[in-house]
Amino acid sequence: MKLFARLIGKTPPSPPTLQERISILNAGSADLILDAALHADDESLRIAAIDKLPDGDALRRLAGLSATAEGTAIASTATLERAARTRLAQLIDEGSIDFAAFCDRVRDRATIFAVAALCKDTGRLPQALALIDDPAQLAQLAVESPSSRLRQLAAEQVHDPAQLRQLLQLVRNKDKSVYKILKQKCDALNAEDRKAQEIKSDIEARCASLERHSQRTYDSFYTAAFEHLKSRWHSLTTQPAADIEQRVKQASAGARSAGRQRRGARSRSSAPAARARGGRSGGRRAVRGRSPIAGSGGGDSRG
Repeated sequence: MKLFARLIGKTPPSPPTLQERISILNAGSADLILDAALHADDESLRIAAIDKLPDGDALRRLAGLSATAEGTAIASTATLERAARTRLAQLIDEGSIDFAAFCDRVRDRATIFAVAALCKDTGRLPQALALIDDPAQLAQLAVESPSSRLRQLAAEQVHDPAQLRQLLQLVRNKDKSVYKILKQKCDALNAEDRKAQEIKSDIEARCASLERHSQRTYDSFYTAAFEHLKSRWHSLTTQPAADIEQRVKQASAGARSAGRQRRGARSRSSAPAARARGGRSGGRRAVRGRSPIAGSGGGDSRG
């Protein structure tokens, strides 16, 4: 009876709490930590173990970067995968993992971005994004990436006008931050287009002015007006199109030719008058130079 009472009275030992098990991990060996990270029955314990793993195949497999040698992946949930990626980010921040080498070895760009986004160094994500040189992939990231910051950075890297306008319509009323970035870039492109059109119109107007001038009737203001228009043309800071330059050359040549013809006609029309004036002037000089012979002869006859 006493024996039975003693048996009934004994309370079985309670299992260790999660905190106790984590404390055991803290003092445990690398093998114990690895086994807990891969096989523990409590997800929270596995996360605690993952936070202590060094860089290696197990950590990378848990992060979804590779499979086991036998070709099977480690059983993992989205929570465990994020924990493993967070651990990789910590090791990158500490310098235990070279980020450039990490990017070179990992082929899954989505995982690279996920790890880079978890790094404390905010320059890691742009560094990873710089590895992409395909505009289509950048556009896809700007619209579909689960990371808001990555969507924004990808939107910043889109430069093709047609692609920008297309993406602007896709994210309208869906992603305010990305829409704002794309809208600013589209507005800047539109401003550049308007400026280019204004410059083009100004160049064409200056060319047309020279062409009209070359066709106008020559007058006393012709040369001064031509020099003014030519000076305005040469003050352009933008290189005109080849066909516009050719039109200006032809108009300038026509204006110079009109000036030469007018000066030649004026010279020919003034030649007879100049000769006439020269004849009259010569006659007057001959009259003034004649001696008064008649007066001197009369005095002699009276003597």
